[in-house]
Amino acid sequence: MSDYPQDDLNAFFKSKLENAKPDENMWNVPPDFVFDNAVSKINSQEPKRKPAYWRWALLLLLLIGLLSSVFMLVKSNNNYKAANARLQSALSTKDQKIISLENELFEKTSAITAAETKIEFSNQTIEKLQDEVYAKRNVALKNNQQQIQRKANQTSIESKFNKRNNQSIVANNNEIISISTSKDDIAQNDLINNNRSPEIASIPKILSKTNFILANEREVNLNGLDFITLSNSKNDLVDEVFKYGFFLNQNYSSLAMENIPSQSVSNLTKYDNHYSGLGFKFQAEKTVSSKVDMRFALAYQNIQNRSHLDNSNLYDPQNEIDMGNGQMVYNLDVIIDTPFGEVGTQTNFAVDPTLVAPNDEIRQETNTTQSLNIVSLTVGPKYNFIKSDKWAFFAAANLGFNRILHYNNQMQTSLVLHDLKMADFESKPPLIKDINKNYLSAAIGLGFGLYLTDNLQFVFDGQYGQSLNSLRVPKNSSGPLTYLKQWQTQVGLNYIF
Repeated sequence: MSDYPQDDLNAFFKSKLENAKPDENMWNVPPDFVFDNAVSKINSQEPKRKPAYWRWALLLLLLIGLLSSVFMLVKSNNNYKAANARLQSALSTKDQKIISLENELFEKTSAITAAETKIEFSNQTIEKLQDEVYAKRNVALKNNQQQIQRKANQTSIESKFNKRNNQSIVANNNEIISISTSKDDIAQNDLINNNRSPEIASIPKILSKTNFILANEREVNLNGLDFITLSNSKNDLVDEVFKYGFFLNQNYSSLAMENIPSQSVSNLTKYDNHYSGLGFKFQAEKTVSSKVDMRFALAYQNIQNRSHLDNSNLYDPQNEIDMGNGQMVYNLDVIIDTPFGEVGTQTNFAVDPTLVAPNDEIRQETNTTQSLNIVSLTVGPKYNFIKSDKWAFFAAANLGFNRILHYNNQMQTSLVLHDLKMADFESKPPLIKDINKNYLSAAIGLGFGLYLTDNLQFVFDGQYGQSLNSLRVPKNSSGPLTYLKQWQTQVGLNYIF
């Protein structure tokens, strides 16, 4: 009833009492219909809602996130255009070099083809020279057979022949055009070398130049196209990589309380503080090196706490209200101490004075469910300790600023007197002033990513975190404190620019 101005209540009662005619025996007590009308009127009124500043704060956070995403998208698009322009310029320069080298190689090849044609026309002359050489060799062998059999002359001849063995010309790709200079053909080769045409003599020089051109072409390929191709991999163009993702997360929350007084009601309260809830997250990543990314995220989550209290109170006649018609009403304050502070409400129920006595025990069973909606802004690094074209395994850490946007209480209470249920009601107690709406958090985790395409990545990771300051504002330096601990798993998709 403290939510309604006292002046309004006084005016309401006065307006009702003006038409009331008190009895002789009840000159100082209004009739029953006055209380009935007042109670129904009060119950029908709703407390004025305070301005929902948190809605404006959420709208501002979402606007900031949207503007940041647009800014990073425009910046990434500009970086992509610049990188594409550099790539096209490099490809154009390489194409011009390749065309120039191909033209030069074509000219050299044409010269070689012409020389080979002249060599073919000279084959008949070479065959004639071979016949003359064979004839002269046979005559020499026949006339000097005895001298050839001598070991000294034979050794001298072999030494002379070995010096002229295995002469070759190296062409492209290690293809060898050899002119054999064995013992049997030494005379023939001498005649060919002495009588070859200028065109034949120029073949080694042409082939040597061709080999140089091909080697230069291979060097251009290594420094040109292959380098550009490798530069398109995920690990090289680190300055051009942005990732934007949407994730769904599953939260497993628990609350840790400290500094609870030994005589506090909290010692009698049981907390079902293992709660799982769903949330979502918008995340952006900027790659700063081949191993390190910076992550920025805007997340929303819901956590709940359930508290249960079995307690007893002694019946106090001072809390009785005599309604004047033989009916007695008993007022009782119901209070439960939760991790976020004390939650309480006031109730009343009718009692029979003949069935109760002072110091009778009233058993109280109270269940309270508290729900918090939280928005978080986080920032932190991600280290990729294993990264390939298909997989990425990483460790991550972050710091977060958290804001509790909405808080809700649901209370169910049962009162039992002499094994008879006297009252069973539900209520929504007012917001707790002890709750800390702003708090900091930290988290660490591990995860992996799978590249579905060049621009789409599936991500799964898990992390453990906790609040760095209490979610409950202590009333004094030694007051109770509450810390939020969470294990979170999330799955989502990253789009890569």
